[in-house]
Amino acid sequence: MKVVYKGIEFPMPARELELLELLLDNEGNTVFCQDINYLLSNGPVNPRYADTMITKLRSRQAKLSGDFRIHSIRGIGYKLTWRN
Repeated sequence: MKVVYKGIEFPMPARELELLELLLDNEGNTVFCQDINYLLSNGPVNPRYADTMITKLRSRQAKLSGDFRIHSIRGIGYKLTWRN
């Protein structure tokens, strides 16, 4: 799959795209790790799955732009905010 952001095309695996969409849909609100694990997995999953997926998304986000940030809510989840 590909994402187009500011006219630039980036390849992105489907799971990372789903995670980005989940964070964007809940912009400014905490998305719980359990919810990420449940929504993105197809069965039993390592409890650190959400953390691994966020790490991958953050490294890809660094290539996209600095327009948004993914915040860690320690032990709970993550939230996306836009920079002003």
